[in-house]
Amino acid sequence: MIQQKIAMPTFQRIPIILLPLIALIGTIASFHLLISYDSPYLIIVILYSLLITLIGIPAYYIPTIRTIAALILITILCGLFRSASLYHSYHSFPFSNEPATIQGTVLNKVKTDQPHMSQYIVVALTSVHRETSSLKTNHLIRIYVAIAPDLEVGDRVKIDNIPIKKPNNDNFWQYLIKEGTLTTIFTKKLEWTLLYRPTYSVRRWFFTYKNNLLSSFQSQLSPATFHLFASLFLGVKNKKALETVNRQFKYWGILHYLARSGLHLAVVIAIYEAVLRFIPLPFIAQHLLLLLLGILYYLLSWSSISFIRAFIMFLYYKLSALAQIPTHFLHILLATCYIILLTNPMHLFFLDFQLSFCLTFALGWLNLYKTDQITPNSVKY
Repeated sequence: MIQQKIAMPTFQRIPIILLPLIALIGTIASFHLLISYDSPYLIIVILYSLLITLIGIPAYYIPTIRTIAALILITILCGLFRSASLYHSYHSFPFSNEPATIQGTVLNKVKTDQPHMSQYIVVALTSVHRETSSLKTNHLIRIYVAIAPDLEVGDRVKIDNIPIKKPNNDNFWQYLIKEGTLTTIFTKKLEWTLLYRPTYSVRRWFFTYKNNLLSSFQSQLSPATFHLFASLFLGVKNKKALETVNRQFKYWGILHYLARSGLHLAVVIAIYEAVLRFIPLPFIAQHLLLLLLGILYYLLSWSSISFIRAFIMFLYYKLSALAQIPTHFLHILLATCYIILLTNPMHLFFLDFQLSFCLTFALGWLNLYKTDQITPNSVKY
């Protein structure tokens, strides 16, 4: 019997696979050039993301040579200018050991497990005032304190005697650029003044609800179950509490299962879909409801790069289903990779991003290869 291979999409139909490598060229080149940028870059990112989405997601679309050339050129320029903009924005800030008075808005506050620091707060700066100078800025800083201040998320505050020093370690300031943070400050007590506390704040509501939800789970579950559940499905990790579990998972070689990833988002979405099967809803209403539940789950949990990747891919799949656009897993993965890199190219140089996308890409490639090798003799009847 002559074996006939079943026609399946192959990587010959995915010429945009080279774009991440091209974006890498632009990103690396930016560190050897001094390039400034302006606010219209955000518009470029949005338009380019839409372009990549329209061209990259349809499973059977083959771009022309001109389209590929245009995408390559835009990718190099976007990677170049965005990376340079982050680098330039960070290093152009006037760091100094001189104490400063800062004003800004509290974006987050988190309890720490460090012995000498009880909490850190994230402040979005609006202005920095020193004796010799003052400037307007929109950078973020992270302040670790031993005595937690009575501040709420959304508060506008003034903090005195804060020295904003530049880290000496090159790897650390690259990490800070990736996190969108200017610097970290350690102090025993803050000298702060509340300038304004909004009556209602969406950010504060989500922050309060997330933490109340976490406390509710903690009161209802045993300590071991709670820490495992919080780590896998909420993104909250307690290294000390999970030390024994980590050792057991490491012994069996399945420690990566404890890393929050797309698998855990898929489990949650599968539960949503199983419940919705019992509710007679139209196709569009069902997918819109799934979108809403997925977005709500994202907002009420603590994200990581792998979870963000899975969430963006989930949005792509559901929006493509609503628009009745045929999809391809690797196309969506690449489009997600472009969007994250265009937003913050510094992710490219960190292990969490590399492992998340490389492993997912490898699994998708192997699955594609396996399905491409289907022959009549390999089918079990």
